[in-house]
Amino acid sequence: MRFINMLPVTDETCHRVQHLELQSHKNHNVTDDDLADILPDCPNLETVILSGVPDLSDRSLVLLASNATALKHVDLSGCKHITSVGITALDSHASSLEVLRLNHVPLLTDPAISAIALSLSHLVELELSDSILLTAISIRDIWSYAKRIKRLRLARCAQLTDKAFPYAFPPSPVQPRKRLFGVDLPSRKSVPEQYSMDAMTASAERPLTWLEALPPLILPPTYMLEELRLLDLTNCYKLTDDAIIGITTHAPRIQTFLLSGCFELTDRALESLGKLGHHLDVLTLAHVDQITDRGVSVLCSACPRLRSVDVSYCSRLTDLSILEFGSLLELNRLIANNIPAITDNSVLFLADHALTIADLQLSYCPQISLEAFHTLILRLTRLEQLSMSGIPSFTRKGLKQFSESPPLGYNENFQGLYRVFRGNNVDEL
Repeated sequence: MRFINMLPVTDETCHRVQHLELQSHKNHNVTDDDLADILPDCPNLETVILSGVPDLSDRSLVLLASNATALKHVDLSGCKHITSVGITALDSHASSLEVLRLNHVPLLTDPAISAIALSLSHLVELELSDSILLTAISIRDIWSYAKRIKRLRLARCAQLTDKAFPYAFPPSPVQPRKRLFGVDLPSRKSVPEQYSMDAMTASAERPLTWLEALPPLILPPTYMLEELRLLDLTNCYKLTDDAIIGITTHAPRIQTFLLSGCFELTDRALESLGKLGHHLDVLTLAHVDQITDRGVSVLCSACPRLRSVDVSYCSRLTDLSILEFGSLLELNRLIANNIPAITDNSVLFLADHALTIADLQLSYCPQISLEAFHTLILRLTRLEQLSMSGIPSFTRKGLKQFSESPPLGYNENFQGLYRVFRGNNVDEL
């Protein structure tokens, strides 16, 4: 029995309910107190989505975990009052849990997440985006113990560094300790030089923090997270190439890899992504400004089944990168906004070769001409969305009638002309 945006009210419906969903932005007026009244009478719950109860407390979560021991799917995203107390109750009682979504739960700490990794052996999906207190300590436990994990989201976990992920090479021999202001410190060379970026950035006038002094996570060469298919590290801006090298070494079958906003990544990371080979399907690299055409060439050669790519705001890329992406036989979506070096050569090449593409976004690429645009729309018959905002040559009034309306708050004087074409409007161009 399913209840969506309402609660069961009789003893019979409470006993029979298996799916309870209280969505956010819906006017159901269900509060934490209401839930606490009915949860002790709902022993057969398997799927519980409570993202629409912003005042949800640990009390209700403990009641849920204690009485519904067959839970398989729990979504508490946006519940800002949940703490480690409630999460620990899930660890202790809901041993069959397979999906746990805890996005935008700001009070989550490392001990609770470590307990999840150690206790929930059936877990296949874990979402922890915007968990600002999480550090490398708990994420290391996920890599070490959550062997069945298929989907892991860590977007905008700002404290994460390379130490949260496996290291692909053995550490250097331990160097002699040195003293600073009378305090013994481990040498900064006691971990591999390229790996210890966070340690190297620590001021020479202070001791290392305990996070900086963590040793690399060295896993056995044969240890693999064979089931991991999606990894979201969006805006984990402290990560470097070493993290990506370690990840691809120990999770070789990732299909969706989200790395937008990881500013420190370079072509070394792209070369490492090549180890995913034909498994890699979706890749986002927006704002990864240090990658170049050379890295893109290596990536496309090694991962021929890439279907969706986002390289927006990667200002070092040129037409050569777009040509590489356009040569992918299964490319369905290409987002390359705000790359100044893109010219008509890229557009014409896509028109001739990227025949499977359905979503193309080239906004703020100022060198694209209207003539190349016309050639593109004539030849790419599968196009469903085409974004060309902020391009000077698109000021012709006739185009505006086919464009979608700008979103609320869009300022054309500041952001440029809004030119996004979808569906039938693409055909009518």
